Amino acid sequence: MVSQEVSYDVNFRTLIICLVLGIIFSGARTVTRWTKDHSIAAEDYLCWFATAAYITLIALYFSILRIIYTVTAVAAGEVLPTASFVPDGNRMMRCLFTIQLLFWTTLYCVKISLLCLFRRLTLGLPVYERVWLGVLAFTVLSYIGSIISELTSCKPLRTYFFIGQCVSYQDARAEAASLYFSLAVDLLTDLLIMAIPVRLLWNLQITRTEKISVALAMCVGVITMVCAIVRASSLGVFASAGQIPISWLVLWACIEGFVAIVVNCLPAFAIILRK
Repeated sequence: MVSQEVSYDVNFRTLIICLVLGIIFSGARTVTRWTKDHSIAAEDYLCWFATAAYITLIALYFSILRIIYTVTAVAAGEVLPTASFVPDGNRMMRCLFTIQLLFWTTLYCVKISLLCLFRRLTLGLPVYERVWLGVLAFTVLSYIGSIISELTSCKPLRTYFFIGQCVSYQDARAEAASLYFSLAVDLLTDLLIMAIPVRLLWNLQITRTEKISVALAMCVGVITMVCAIVRASSLGVFASAGQIPISWLVLWACIEGFVAIVVNCLPAFAIILRK
């Protein structure tokens, strides 16, 4: 049985560790790119944007972390609400809404960054170029769909921004539907993105070193899929019960965003260094 809450200390330390390591990986990727090529490509800008979105996400979590645990304690009847409870709770809800949008922005910037990285592998191969364009279009549409599902998880939307208003049974079902839809398109886009280097790995006449680079790009995609499945499974347990504890949202948004940043860097190292 999953514990109902993640402690404040665990989330605080996880936020710090993931933030620092995410910046280190992103910085190392940039240094590697510049040292090797003395140039900046589209995937680098997307990597920076993903990192900036992730840093903002973490900063917002830090700004409301105390409030999250205060609200949780009040809801559990452990403490009495103070005079600032409602305004603090409303600020928390606004931040959580923004955080969720930043979370999807981080993940999908990483996906599109990887697609841009794999683009060079398809040049001169018309069939693969068309496949690449199709996967890119589907990825963009999946991002838009994830945003829309978030916007429709509370009806009307304005109730999302006020504590205690988006708590009906219908809202809980909409939240669960949003969770599973987002997971489905998240996994499907990962599979499609991975399919590009997999096909190239089998069909192109390339050196063993180049094949290892492409295989690494494929393998790291599995990491994001495993992380997404574990996240959705653990949160789904709470969603089916009617409410997802915010402390678990903090933990998983932090971990999955960090994994996405790292996954974006590893194949980049391999592909950049092999040139």
